[in-house]
Amino acid sequence: FKNLFENAGEGIIVADPESKKFKLVNKAICKMLDYTPEELLNKGIMDIHPKNDLPYVLDQFKRQAQGEFSLSRDMPVKKKDGSVFYADVNATTVTFDNKTYMAGFFHDTTEQKLAMQKKASAEAKAKFTLMVSHELRSPVITITQGIDRILNGKTGEITEETKNALNTAKTTAERLERLISNVLKLQQIEAKKLNFDIVENDLNATTQEVCSVMGILAREKELELVFMAGPDIPRAKFDKDKIVQVITNLLSNAIKFTQTGIITVTTSLDNGMAQVSVRDTGMGIKTEDMGRLFQAFGQLEGNIGKKMGGTGLGLAISKEIITAHHGRIWAESEPGKGSVFYFTLPLDTPA
Repeated sequence: FKNLFENAGEGIIVADPESKKFKLVNKAICKMLDYTPEELLNKGIMDIHPKNDLPYVLDQFKRQAQGEFSLSRDMPVKKKDGSVFYADVNATTVTFDNKTYMAGFFHDTTEQKLAMQKKASAEAKAKFTLMVSHELRSPVITITQGIDRILNGKTGEITEETKNALNTAKTTAERLERLISNVLKLQQIEAKKLNFDIVENDLNATTQEVCSVMGILAREKELELVFMAGPDIPRAKFDKDKIVQVITNLLSNAIKFTQTGIITVTTSLDNGMAQVSVRDTGMGIKTEDMGRLFQAFGQLEGNIGKKMGGTGLGLAISKEIITAHHGRIWAESEPGKGSVFYFTLPLDTPA
């Protein structure tokens, strides 16, 4: 019995039903509570449970003293330093030398409890985000459509001043609509509810398509956009629409934060991975901002992102997409000298 007691994986305490003091403790419970055996044998039931939980604990103790077996789930247990963990406690009675004692078997459930709380919190957040985003999307679309009707003369002639004001309102409404769509998309990715169609594709051709479209926006700002296709890049497995979105996000940022110069997009092979880089000659990113780049709603210091019309979701979504492809995305930058954003894709990404 002593060998089984001392080396059991579960924490075990044997207590006197009258004094409520501990008579036997094993190694596992000492480790759980951070006491030495000698310290713990000078303690009792009152010492290892938070004060607010003592009425419940003592009621359980009373029932056990009357010979009732009980199981308490996720019971708070107090360590030597005052911190609390949670345990399932099986309790029963044992008899030694004609005297009956209470025996408690402690199984630490802290990790499971925290995991369940985290899951419940994530589900509540996802449900709330979904509800709010859907509730916002319909009125925003209605606002945009109403503005279009007025701008198209469906409600009568309007002045140039009114037209300018409505165009500003429409731009803001469209930005809000994109934000709502991005929030929904990010939530779907995080919840793993966004489907990926990962099949064999041509990375050079895909990148060229995006550069052709985004080149129009670059020229409007009098920027030069150059695409340098890497030679001998084999076809890779990826979701074309999702990778188009990633490249578009990177190019949109490059165009937005570059006032003069060149934006260069390059494809290459790097350690058996297909790689795409987007290099700009923009304002660059401060070292202290680098850690926030790929976080949802991350903004550059001084609210530069807000001034430029950013939502902070594009890079967060891009990171989730690349991660889902088993690739990597990162950035290198020097303030005042521009930035380079990279992402890689395995040539054999599993579907």
